[in-house]
Amino acid sequence: MADTVTTYIKSLLRQIVLYVNYFKVFSDNEHSKSLNGMFFLNKGLSYNV
Repeated sequence: MADTVTTYIKSLLRQIVLYVNYFKVFSDNEHSKSLNGMFFLNKGLSYNV
């Protein structure tokens, strides 16, 4: 049970990092936003798989 909770918390933390990074990029210019947004999205998805 503890392992499941730990995994869940780590997953939540990764999601938070993903969203924080995405919003930092979102406030940047359009070109950087699209490139970095895709990078962070792919990075976040690879963490969760």
